[in-house]
Amino acid sequence: MRESVAGFDLVVLGAPLYSGRWHRGAHRFLRRHRGELASVPVAVFGMGPRSDTADAWQRSSAQLDRALAKRGWLEPVTVTVFGGVDPPGSKRPPRDLRNWETIATWATQALTAVGETAKAVGQQASSHRPSQPRGRHRQRSER
Repeated sequence: MRESVAGFDLVVLGAPLYSGRWHRGAHRFLRRHRGELASVPVAVFGMGPRSDTADAWQRSSAQLDRALAKRGWLEPVTVTVFGGVDPPGSKRPPRDLRNWETIATWATQALTAVGETAKAVGQQASSHRPSQPRGRHRQRSER
């Protein structure tokens, strides 16, 4: 996305985790929109493991954590890792750990977090108190 994100109510940024790294397109987006994202809530996800093991989930979560650590200025309202899927044309039987119900629930929670943050900021602005920084919420989205 090249257009400005200023004024958006929420930016949802998600990208696959491949070979130990979050996709370069996500990093490019963050670099391009850094200034605008200071005033826009961001929800972040990675599409991770295609094997449903505790180790695979932990590795994917650590990969996303490393990627976000490079962007210390970013304070997502929520961060998660969803199960991944093999790319089309894979030579092996396709693996797909995406769980659409879990994804929909997370999206609803992200919208709720933005609404709560906006409400809190509005209340604080009316009482002339400085706004609280958005916290980072971590959850593991299973299967």
